[in-house]
Amino acid sequence: MVIYSFFVKGEQIVVQDNSEPDFADNQQQLLDEGYTKQFEELQAASPQAALARFKDIKGEEYKTAHAFTTGGVFTSLIGALLPKG
Repeated sequence: MVIYSFFVKGEQIVVQDNSEPDFADNQQQLLDEGYTKQFEELQAASPQAALARFKDIKGEEYKTAHAFTTGGVFTSLIGALLPKG
C-alpha cells in the first residue's frame, strides 16, 4: 500500500502519492497555485480509496464541529424558554 497526501483549494482536492520521485516538485507546484497541504496522510491501495477515506474523515470532523456548535445553541434556547422556578 502507498501513503497519500492531500492538497485542498476551495472544493478541489488533489491526491499525491508520497513515494513518487517528483513528489516534492509536485507539492511545491500545488502550494504555489494556492493549495493547502492537509495534515492527514493516509495509506491506501489506490488514490480513489485514499480520497474516499479522506472525505469520510473530513465529513466526521464537520459533523462533530456542527454538533458542538448547534448543541450549545439548542441548549441555550431551551434554557431561556423554560420557566425558572
